[in-house]
Amino acid sequence: MFGFFKRRDESVVPVAPGTPVDKVSFTPREVFAIMGDVDPCVFICNTTTMELLRPALVRPDEWRRRAVERLAPAGIVDDACNPCPELERLLEPLRTRGVEISDGVKPLPGDARDGRSFCLHGTYERSTLIRSRGDGRGRTFTLSDAGSRENWWAHMLRAAVLPCVRSAPPATSISFIEGGLADAGFPESLVRGDAAAVRAFAERWGADSDRLAATSSALAKDRKNGGLDMCRIRLIDATDGDVERKQARSFSMQRLVGGNAYAAEVVLFPAHGFAYTVRLCRRGGMPCDWYSKDVIRRAATFCSIDWLGEEDVLAHLMSNPPFPEHLTTPWRPAGGE
Repeated sequence: MFGFFKRRDESVVPVAPGTPVDKVSFTPREVFAIMGDVDPCVFICNTTTMELLRPALVRPDEWRRRAVERLAPAGIVDDACNPCPELERLLEPLRTRGVEISDGVKPLPGDARDGRSFCLHGTYERSTLIRSRGDGRGRTFTLSDAGSRENWWAHMLRAAVLPCVRSAPPATSISFIEGGLADAGFPESLVRGDAAAVRAFAERWGADSDRLAATSSALAKDRKNGGLDMCRIRLIDATDGDVERKQARSFSMQRLVGGNAYAAEVVLFPAHGFAYTVRLCRRGGMPCDWYSKDVIRRAATFCSIDWLGEEDVLAHLMSNPPFPEHLTTPWRPAGGE
């Protein structure tokens, strides 16, 4: 039945027998061939790594054949491209939407590159850490067991080589709503050390103006000296969210539509224990498919500036505070929603 796998491709270099699965660098085509589709978090298989938007170039049979030739000698897949038990354990958390944590933003279909270096994907009890190597169509990916939630931060620190995050007591979080003209350009003012803009912001939203001005001044000093360390970490928790499968040409997407999903993204300044955090959570009265509608999703978005305490950044991201309704008018559905 699988005789076409027997044709030897001299360009394929087999993986050496005995190579541990977590030491193998998989190509996006191999993962697509083994899983039968893109990965739900679209970290391995996306339009920067594969020709997904050109159906004529999507050739799963050919990719399976080449995957078997490279991986079967090491026992990683069998002659039908079924994964070995160890690989299947690593792929299982990737088969459905759950918790996804990465160090950047998912690229759009027209983007030339994907700047993310890792993605941790799975459930609270079981997860897989995916690390990226290379760039563009030449990217490869390693898979390793990340265990349960209490192990995630240590795995992420190793994967992303994040700098040590200094504690900045007292831990404080000041929520605000982006979008007002008065706050336009605040992130730039913050890192530029614009004291007037920063103090005005603090007064509007109830922050300690002296503390925020001092933090802003420190960020500006680092920036001027070329040493402003910052990184971005993004989390989507679709564990209790509503997900639909959407066919997109030669593959299918597990699209998050809403439910009790939650998302957060932090721009972190590790040396100062300071963060700028954007969160999305469903507000009272919003429909179940709130995440899939731009207007409603914007209304579910709020931000905070945060001085971090002893907890790790992951705990900060996963804290999922309720929407600060006292900062804005109650959400009301517009006509037709």
